[in-house]
Amino acid sequence: MAQAQSANDDIAVAIAQMREADAQARIAGAALLPSVALSSDATRQRTLTGSRAGRSDERHTRHQWGELQLFHRRAQRKLPG
Repeated sequence: MAQAQSANDDIAVAIAQMREADAQARIAGAALLPSVALSSDATRQRTLTGSRAGRSDERHTRHQWGELQLFHRRAQRKLPG
């Protein structure tokens, strides 16, 4: 019985040593594997530059001024006079 127990202990030690060696091999081999890093960033910006920006502002202002003149004319027509 003692002989069987000793053999079992030897097998358990051998299995533990194999697992440890396997773990050490994985640790050592990890440095050889490529690493991958991913990141993401997005920015969206819309600006008007140069003469296009000025034209847009001018058109908007002229449109508003035209609406005001039209409103003023309509109001004057409604006044008794």
